[in-house]
Amino acid sequence: MADKYGPIFCFLAKKCYTTSDKVFATRPRSLAIKLMGYDHGSFVFAPYGPYWCDVRKLAMVELLSNRQLEMHKHSFMGNGQWASNKDGPALAEMKERFGNLSLNVVVRAISGKPYFGTHACGDEPKRGKKAFDDFMILVGLFMVSDAIPFLGWLDTVKGFTARMKRVAKEEHRQNRLSANDNGAEQDFIHAMLSVIDDGQFSGRDPETIIKGTCSNLI
Repeated sequence: MADKYGPIFCFLAKKCYTTSDKVFATRPRSLAIKLMGYDHGSFVFAPYGPYWCDVRKLAMVELLSNRQLEMHKHSFMGNGQWASNKDGPALAEMKERFGNLSLNVVVRAISGKPYFGTHACGDEPKRGKKAFDDFMILVGLFMVSDAIPFLGWLDTVKGFTARMKRVAKEEHRQNRLSANDNGAEQDFIHAMLSVIDDGQFSGRDPETIIKGTCSNLI
């Protein structure tokens, strides 16, 4: 690309990704993330700073490290067997099957319990999956208030604000169900609780940190 656009490209790349990388590490604030991301408590959308660094480090060490992946290997294999033996020899929608398998692996690693399968609770999996699907749709929409704050009432008139609040409420409910499962095996939620059991973690309450981080990872 430097050959195509000239030396200025190298200069700008160095400026953005080396000299001023911390400035560009912060995502712009938006209405969707404020309402559905626990007021920017989700570390993926949080501004760069001590909170972002602390939660990112926690996720990398307690969930994504080689040691943790080895500990959860049995659940990965169990979920693979569940997916292959679910309906026996019959036609299956593979896109949905692989989607449910991926979600099951992630949720079990985070909360210690499966989301689909024989141990799932009623219609909770479908409700949770719909909430996260709606989140992905709404977070990508253009909100007038993000560009022109004083015209935020237009988002309310269009129903986007109310829809975001409904999704945020459902996400809140799903994450509380995961966090309150005391019978689950040792998991990422327990690891977070052990780190932030002093009541505050970079200026935010533990419940917000847990819910925001879990929704990000899922």
